[in-house]
Amino acid sequence: MTRVLLHIGAPKSGSSYLQGLLAQSRPRLRSAGVVYPGDRLNHFAAVPALTGRSFGKLERGPAARAWRALLGEIDGWTGTAVLSSEMFAWAEGDQVRRIAKDLGDGLEVVYVVRDFSRVLPAAYQETVKHRNTATFETFLETVAARPADPDWAVNFWAGQDAGTVLRRWVDVLSPHRVHVVTIAPTDRQALLQRFAGLVGLDPALLGEHDPYANPSLMDTESEVLRQVNVRLPGALRGPGRPYGRFVRAGLANEVLGRRTRDPELDRPLRLSRRWHEWATEQADRIVAEIAASGAHVIGQLDEIRPPSFTGADPSGGPAVEGVLAAACDGLAGYLQRGPALLPPLDRSEEAAGHSPVAGAGRGPGGPGDGQAAGSATDLRRRAREVGAIAASRLPAVGPSRRRGRLLLHVGVPGAGGLRVPETLHLHRSLLVEAGVRSPEIARARVDFLRNEQEWSALLETLRGSSGTTFVSSETFAGAENAGVVRSTLRELERTAQRVEAVFVVPPFADAVVFGWQQALRFRADLSLADFCGQLARPDAAAAATAKRFWRMQGAGALVQRWTKHLSPGRVHVVIAPHADPAVTWRRLAQVTGVPTGVASRLPPLSRRALSMEEARLLRLVNQRLDPDFPAAAYGRFVRETLSGQLIPERPGNGGTPPGLPEAYRPWAGEHARRIRALVTKSGAAVVGDPDELLHDGPDPLPEVSAPDDEGVLVAALDGLADWIAYVAENKAAL
Repeated sequence: MTRVLLHIGAPKSGSSYLQGLLAQSRPRLRSAGVVYPGDRLNHFAAVPALTGRSFGKLERGPAARAWRALLGEIDGWTGTAVLSSEMFAWAEGDQVRRIAKDLGDGLEVVYVVRDFSRVLPAAYQETVKHRNTATFETFLETVAARPADPDWAVNFWAGQDAGTVLRRWVDVLSPHRVHVVTIAPTDRQALLQRFAGLVGLDPALLGEHDPYANPSLMDTESEVLRQVNVRLPGALRGPGRPYGRFVRAGLANEVLGRRTRDPELDRPLRLSRRWHEWATEQADRIVAEIAASGAHVIGQLDEIRPPSFTGADPSGGPAVEGVLAAACDGLAGYLQRGPALLPPLDRSEEAAGHSPVAGAGRGPGGPGDGQAAGSATDLRRRAREVGAIAASRLPAVGPSRRRGRLLLHVGVPGAGGLRVPETLHLHRSLLVEAGVRSPEIARARVDFLRNEQEWSALLETLRGSSGTTFVSSETFAGAENAGVVRSTLRELERTAQRVEAVFVVPPFADAVVFGWQQALRFRADLSLADFCGQLARPDAAAAATAKRFWRMQGAGALVQRWTKHLSPGRVHVVIAPHADPAVTWRRLAQVTGVPTGVASRLPPLSRRALSMEEARLLRLVNQRLDPDFPAAAYGRFVRETLSGQLIPERPGNGGTPPGLPEAYRPWAGEHARRIRALVTKSGAAVVGDPDELLHDGPDPLPEVSAPDDEGVLVAALDGLADWIAYVAENKAAL
């Protein structure tokens, strides 16, 4: 006769710990005469066949086959068999009798119980890992009321009401075949020793390390997970969806459960005094019912009773500061899992891991100093190479040839929030209807001056064109060397084009904010005040961040640089009014000759500036990311997806608009007036009112050290939920 030990729970009483040890020790157990059948962590897959309940994808048909397979593996075994699932505790009446009949006269039941004040927080965390959005207080109120709904309250008592569970089994089996194992509150090894002794094993055979751990969460981490559940789209909240992989396993267990905790902020979830007293009453009742059942007790029933209440009453939940830290850790940790959860980057994205504004490395000002795109040396070298290639392939333009009109959008990057290259790409077919061609390119933003293949392809596309062609690459703004500008224009002229330069110029305050946030998108850790301080210092040229800003965003010098090589009539300056990309787009369309009616049909793509809270979130994420996180992965997951799409597009008020600190507003105003004067004197064709360049942005923040933590927390939770949804939607093989 096979001796069968059926471990039926209780839930949150060390079940995952025991199952993990049993699962990893299957070969050693067999050698010792003990079989743990199957090849999974536990035997949960068979439960629906026995209890009549279905769990997500576990339906009764497949469960019946799983149960028959377990019985087949046990049949004929001459030693001891161990089966384990907390859900067996849900079996009632005829279900218990069927299990007893199927497993034979050698069946014994094992039920593990623990301190009830510890069970309640653990049970709540498990519900949060299964989509629950209720607070801990609401959970306790519902459990105490013992309602028919919601399901998690019913499920709690189905597994934890020890007196009821034990009576069902004692009525079918004799009391000495029903074992109750207690857990010593401070001695986890006691559970292993007591359980192994009951099986008849040396505990050393089970090992000590559980590779299938179900880590407990701190109070802060539980709140992060609950808030993420609130924000997740319905497709991730429903049964049978990838919630288990991307939220329960990915976020809760792999990221939050393994983060480094701060003992000042992260604390175990504890009962308040009120609920501790209630838990003690329930424990007293459970102890009495276990004793009355006649079941065999291994351990001391007093171990189930909560210890005396000590410490401060934790009513009110964790502090915002702690939840924020956990949310940022969770977001950074999950971002770093992106390469493992999404298809690999294609080679073109890996090759383009740099930015047209800044390099891709990591440094005190953000990107690495040595990889700044458009550096003078690189651009001069590329101009020479491009010139040689173009001269060998392209014929000189004769006087009789018809010259097309080539509008070259040079910069300024991020002007007015309008995403010029992407807008052109999106509306290419409608632009063609209006007589404006925009060449198809591999990426929305291509550094033509550093990429020989793309540059050559562009020149070939432009050769012999007539009509109007609009090419947009803000990277051209980085061509600060006169020789590079001259060579660029010469090679473009060889394609039978009349080249005109287009500059979209925002107010200087907007340019500063964009430059700061762009630095953050390249792993910088700078406040707006620190960034302004770098720009305003006399030795700004020595600061990598400031140098990049002035080369790409210094609109006045930029216009002057190109008007030296083009007549004023071939230079256009489009004023980008503050926070109004639609007006900017209409003005840009006016320059290209697109009729007003067509332009109104082309909604512009825009990217609003991050709020101060969102910008601080990005800084906090940058601080937490592994320094070895690949630049290409950072560009795809953090810069392009998180900060470029998900955070700016989240619904509702983004938070406090970024305003220049009061101390730097006079400095910014002086630069704005200088830019207006340079633009006016350049002789360029100006579209819009130059006085719009003087706009100094929203009122500055009060002199505080940081934006409001609650606002940053909301941004972090929104970003985390959106990122998980993004990963789930873009993972082909679930």
